[in-house]
Amino acid sequence: MPEEKSSVRTQYLEQMVESASQEGLLILLVDGAVNFVRRAEIAFEKEQYDDVNHYLVKAQNIYLELTLTLDLDAGKFAEDLGDVYQFLYNLLIEANMEKNPDKIRIGLKLAEQIRDLWKETIEKAKADIGDDAISKPAPATIDPKSVPKTGVYEPAEGSKLVEAEVSVEDVPPSLNITG
Repeated sequence: MPEEKSSVRTQYLEQMVESASQEGLLILLVDGAVNFVRRAEIAFEKEQYDDVNHYLVKAQNIYLELTLTLDLDAGKFAEDLGDVYQFLYNLLIEANMEKNPDKIRIGLKLAEQIRDLWKETIEKAKADIGDDAISKPAPATIDPKSVPKTGVYEPAEGSKLVEAEVSVEDVPPSLNITG
């Protein structure tokens, strides 16, 4: 029976993703990232470190995907957003490696702010130009050759992440990316 429940859930999720608009997919991703970081925080409190790793890696993968698919030709906002995604990605890696609850909490707060920013932005866009204008279905597949370069990877001897030092002290206590 549990296998049947898993299959139904998987089918539901696949259908939801396939039928979602581009902004709907974005919200699914940022909501998922918040959920994973929150689960990592709960797992940390229960000292379930394998689960902490599992959930933080899932959230890291979401921010890596968001970074890699940014259209940097869209201007300064896209570049700044890429920097925020990269910062959060690096912070979650550090939190995972160090099993640092403070960095997990900071990551959760930032992930929630990103999610809230996108929800507010999409709602405002829908109100300004109408639902029909921005609710076009997302493309079924993405050609990897068409994904713009983001500056996240260096092309030296294969793909390699650019390393950056980030400490909890670098993050202001009232971090607010919304303005």
